[in-house]
Amino acid sequence: MFRKNQIMKTQLLTLALGLAAASASAVSIGFIGTTSGAPTYNRATEDGSDLSFVGTDVPFHVQSFSVAGDGLYSFSLLADDPSSFDTFAHLYIGSFNPSDALANFLAGNDDSVSGSPELGSSLTGISLFAGANYFFVISGFLNTDFGDFSASIEGPAAITLGAQAAPVPDQASTLLLAGISFVAVAFLRRRLAK
Repeated sequence: MFRKNQIMKTQLLTLALGLAAASASAVSIGFIGTTSGAPTYNRATEDGSDLSFVGTDVPFHVQSFSVAGDGLYSFSLLADDPSSFDTFAHLYIGSFNPSDALANFLAGNDDSVSGSPELGSSLTGISLFAGANYFFVISGFLNTDFGDFSASIEGPAAITLGAQAAPVPDQASTLLLAGISFVAVAFLRRRLAK
């Protein structure tokens, strides 16, 4: 009986450690949207040093968000139809004003890999801080680049989107894993109590 209890305690500890490791992994949240028919602005260049000379009147979508913990975060952006929508991603801190696209600029990316718009746009290893307001601005390279897109934000802590876009349930597998783990812990605790 002692041996059986020890094995079950070891299994319970292993499961608890697995849960802790799963919760320490990256958090990701996705959303979808469109820049078709959206307001326009003169976007910033990739490095934020100047306004664009070719993206002077590009349709844009703004997604506000905040993070629950300091750390390095990554952003990805993919057009549903890359042949008609060469995406451009910008990140702002504090506030975003389309009439002053250089103010509060944090980072930008035209193509994930230079010259490959079909791979979308991405920002990786961007240092964000809990409690700050951020703005993920989605637009196109040229004034004629617009359309439907999917985007995601990933990092070490919870990410809360503002009211402008509904989250895509891409975390369903994470929630399912957590639910299964809690059921398993409850089952093992019940067996230990017998």
